[in-house]
Amino acid sequence: MGVLKNNAVVSKNLLAQLVFGVDTLIGLGAYILMSFAFEKDFSIWFLLLSGIFAYLPDFDLLIFFLLSKEQRRWGHWRLGFHHPMFFVPLSVLIVFFLSWKWAPDSAVYLTVLAFMGIMGHFIHDSTKDGLHWFSPITRDGGWSFDPLRWARIKISYRDGIEIVPQREVAKIYERIAQKAVGEGEVGSRLEKVTWVHVYTFMLCITCLGVMVVTAR
Repeated sequence: MGVLKNNAVVSKNLLAQLVFGVDTLIGLGAYILMSFAFEKDFSIWFLLLSGIFAYLPDFDLLIFFLLSKEQRRWGHWRLGFHHPMFFVPLSVLIVFFLSWKWAPDSAVYLTVLAFMGIMGHFIHDSTKDGLHWFSPITRDGGWSFDPLRWARIKISYRDGIEIVPQREVAKIYERIAQKAVGEGEVGSRLEKVTWVHVYTFMLCITCLGVMVVTAR
């Protein structure tokens, strides 16, 4: 019964996250700003693409849950797409070439949209425990697949950009391993939705409404 109740709570929080969460707001905000910048009319398809771009790094969860329990203890950031130095340029290039083939008039627009969504996702992730932006390059400039040797960079409004101390990195991965057994990879990473998220979401919806009404 306790497991069912916990799953229900996680599902409820996940739904709230998908609607009002920061990554959703990144997708909405990027679409609105770039549509005005490029003078694009409202398009439900481009809006959906913007949302996909903002969540694209988390698509590695589809692979993550196929791994063994021992591999999952490191979290999906290590084993999936959360390696910005490789994932950002590769994704942007793929989007550019695909859009150049299928929607040449919107190729630059979609490429910038992809860059903003993916970078926004990684910057958001960096505000928590930090993110290994240059993995698999180590702190001393070497090369390793050991996440404990990677430099985790944290971004915050108060302290700006800082490198997480090595001793804290070990503690972070200890927490990740514990949560993977307890709350699970998804449940442990869900953030609380606040009224700020809701108000920002409503502002974005208002802007989208204006775009629909004023569409040529």
